[in-house]
Amino acid sequence: MITLIVPTLNRPDFIARILDYYEKVGYRHSIFIGDSSSGIHLERNKDTVAKSKNKVKVTYREYPNTNPTACFKSLLESVVTPYAAFLPDDDFFIPNGLEKCIEFLEHNPEYAGAHGIGIILNLESPGPYGKVKNASGYQQAVSREKTAAERVLAYSGNPTLPLFSIYRTAVWKRAFCNVTALADPAFTELLPSYLAIISGKIARLDCLYSVRQCHDRRYLLRDVYDWITGQEWFPSYQVFYRCVIEALMETDGIKIEEAQKIAKQAFWSYLSKIIPYKFHHQYIEDKKIGRKIKALVQGIPGGHSCLSVFRKIRPAAGGNLSLPALLKKSSPHHRDFMPIYDLITDHAGKNAV
Repeated sequence: MITLIVPTLNRPDFIARILDYYEKVGYRHSIFIGDSSSGIHLERNKDTVAKSKNKVKVTYREYPNTNPTACFKSLLESVVTPYAAFLPDDDFFIPNGLEKCIEFLEHNPEYAGAHGIGIILNLESPGPYGKVKNASGYQQAVSREKTAAERVLAYSGNPTLPLFSIYRTAVWKRAFCNVTALADPAFTELLPSYLAIISGKIARLDCLYSVRQCHDRRYLLRDVYDWITGQEWFPSYQVFYRCVIEALMETDGIKIEEAQKIAKQAFWSYLSKIIPYKFHHQYIEDKKIGRKIKALVQGIPGGHSCLSVFRKIRPAAGGNLSLPALLKKSSPHHRDFMPIYDLITDHAGKNAV
């Protein structure tokens, strides 16, 4: 029913971790890994996948000198399942959450995508294993407006990342059809984000769906000032603008003049949110909370390297997604959370011995 698509670049320990996880939980759906790694990282990945071949349904392909977005697009072309999801190599999707999202989409054809509750972890040490320092919830895009125009305007005013949802495979393929025409890496995520929003509604279900990790080996891009002043920006924006207009016209059945106005307003709204936000962290909040926090908010929206830009990390209401709450057996998410927690912490303990 679903294919998890995992682009990776020189992070073999994270690839080993997710394959170990899906083996342990008995995951039965397809996983596509596109590997742009080189040298020892590539060899380690090939060895890991070879060991997992009979335990996890994994398809592995090498993509030398290929950026993660182009790698993802290429892997998409081979997906035959009705649903797919983009899985960063340092994150987890919960099988039970995936099943509930698929069931929802099966019965709600007006929805393009769905996700559940997301958690983000911080470890006390770098890398994929160690003692978990804390956990909190993070926002993902929810879109229930009836028209594409309404959805894209609402999204631009509150741009929480939409690309970690499960989508119908046809939606993914439309969203990524023009990414290789974009020279600017940020737009290679912005364009699919907008096209996914335009395609249909996005639901949030009350189930644990994903666990992400914030760490110092994330892929980062230039800050927002360097992004909008870079030489690749305007040519990529023109492609972005044209594709958004065409998608609005096709989805809502509107004329080009109306679609142009909506696309302009939407992107202007987006810039009006992201630029002050980034400026605040770069020059104001930095002075209060130091360089470590700056490292967590650097990068610009777009590209696998900065998917976390839109994520607004926050404690869950009532603290029900805090680490102490998740570790309690009374938590509704305890059963789904513990295999990930045990994998991260047990492996660290074994390495220490």
